[in-house]
Amino acid sequence: MFSKKKLLPRIIFCLFIALTLFTRFIKLNWGDGYFFHPDENNMATAISRLSFSDLNPHFFAYGQFPLYLCFFSLKLFLRIDTINFSQAIFALRFYSALFSSLSVFIFYQIGRILFYQKKSAKIFTLLLVLSPGLIQLAHFGTTESFLIFIF
Repeated sequence: MFSKKKLLPRIIFCLFIALTLFTRFIKLNWGDGYFFHPDENNMATAISRLSFSDLNPHFFAYGQFPLYLCFFSLKLFLRIDTINFSQAIFALRFYSALFSSLSVFIFYQIGRILFYQKKSAKIFTLLLVLSPGLIQLAHFGTTESFLIFIF
C-alpha cells in the first residue's frame, strides 16, 4: 500500500485538479441567454455563419483557431446542419474552460521549477487555481485562455 508520505501529495494534487475543474466548468451557461461580452458575441456570430460550403468566418480579429475548433467540434459531436448562436457560445466557453484548466497544470510545473520548496509551489498553484481573474476568463468564450495556455 501507499505510505502516508506518498499518499498526501497525491490527495492534494487530486484536490487541486478537482478544484480547478469545478471553478472553471461550473455554470458555463451563465447569463440566462443574455450574452454581454462583445468579443464572445462576435466570435459566436462568426461560428454560427460557418458551413462546410463556406469556411470563411468573415471575422479575423482574434485568429481563426478557436472558431474552427468550435465549429468542427460542434459538427462532430452534435451532428447538426446549422449551429445556432447559443451552441457556439457554449462551445467557446467550454474550450476556454478546458484551456484554462490545462494552464493550471502548466503553472504547477512552473511552480515546481521556480520554488525549491514543494510547499511554496503548492501555495503558488492554489493561488492560481482560486484566482478570480483566471476563473472569469475561463467563463468567457474569448481567446485569453487559449493565449495563456499557448504562451
